[in-house]
Amino acid sequence: LKHASVAPLVAVPASAMDEAQESLLMEDFTNWALNNEEHFETMNNFATQHCDIFELYEEGHKLQYTELHKQFQALCEQKLEEYVASKGLLPDQFAALLQKWAAADEGVSDAIQLMCAATEYDFFCMVMAEKKREKMAGGA
Repeated sequence: LKHASVAPLVAVPASAMDEAQESLLMEDFTNWALNNEEHFETMNNFATQHCDIFELYEEGHKLQYTELHKQFQALCEQKLEEYVASKGLLPDQFAALLQKWAAADEGVSDAIQLMCAATEYDFFCMVMAEKKREKMAGGA
């Protein structure tokens, strides 16, 4: 199931969605969050473009790391907002659905955890350092 297969729900508020619609949307979101190649490519391109400023063997963090992390978070938020808008939902509606789904479905919970981890500062720095190592080894 590709995320484009679920039509926007503009005319249907989240509270009025029937169980089948909600189930389709939940499956679609999980697939989008865990298997979206375009999303992963965007994040990989960001890492490739910005990883060179990261020092691999230095203690501490530069202010530039924090600034890049903020840019990366904004990029991730933009992708999520685009997805939510494409489904015709408001952010608050989608957040309520996520809470409900996370409590009921391990796949959704995993997707949410992955998205949150990807925007955590320490994880971000680790990914950027790994991307720099990869570039230095000729892999990017």
